[in-house]
Amino acid sequence: MSGRERDNGLNKQIYYGDSCPPVIRRGIELAADLLWPPRCPLCDKVRPFGQDVLCPGCGKKLPFVKQPWCMCCGRQMEEDDEEYCFACRRQARSFDRGKIIFLYEGDLRESVLRMKFHNRRDYIPFYAREMAREAETFLAQCAPQAFVPVPMHPKKRRARGFDQSLLLCRAMTRETGIETRSGLVVRTRNTLPSKALGADERRRNLRGAFAPGSGAVPERVMIIDDIFTTGATMGEVARVLKLGGAKHVTFLALCGVRA
Repeated sequence: MSGRERDNGLNKQIYYGDSCPPVIRRGIELAADLLWPPRCPLCDKVRPFGQDVLCPGCGKKLPFVKQPWCMCCGRQMEEDDEEYCFACRRQARSFDRGKIIFLYEGDLRESVLRMKFHNRRDYIPFYAREMAREAETFLAQCAPQAFVPVPMHPKKRRARGFDQSLLLCRAMTRETGIETRSGLVVRTRNTLPSKALGADERRRNLRGAFAPGSGAVPERVMIIDDIFTTGATMGEVARVLKLGGAKHVTFLALCGVRA
């Protein structure tokens, strides 16, 4: 889809073609901002006209993942005497390496929950911009040939109205130029909500939930998702991608819990 998509939580979308004159394009943007004022992705307050994406105070509150982080799953660890977190030392991972941008805590956690459950898709361009900027070195090291979103079951997508991982993946494509391949893995079973499950229960819950889709799987792929907790979902998607022919599977997550 060419042009710009705007969604400020009101399901309002404005599209224009690439040939639209800049003056008209700017007029459309100004009108959209007046009708649906842009909000800060972190605190959700209306931003003054012309202000940056984040409120001045919110820019200082972003909970970036800091070292030491696990060299496998990327989660922030409390002690720096180990290269890998307990979970990654305890079990083999199907993915080769991962990076997480933010801690799933505080205002950032509330922002992600609003995005997922209150249709705040207008936050996604900001998320993708931060992910691409903070993961620039990681992306260069991994050199993925394609981004793959964690697939959502059709029933859940109909209920929610959108697939946040797919939209985040497409936004990352716009930021980096790396293509999105959304059909390589499909979700075949609508699993139970995993937030109340432990690590072992999550793995059992996800067993057989994903299957190979259509199309040739590139040798180097990167999975894109919004939240990383135990890594069970990421591991299952990575396993299916490797069954399909991928040699190197990494992931990039918007946020995650501490190790």
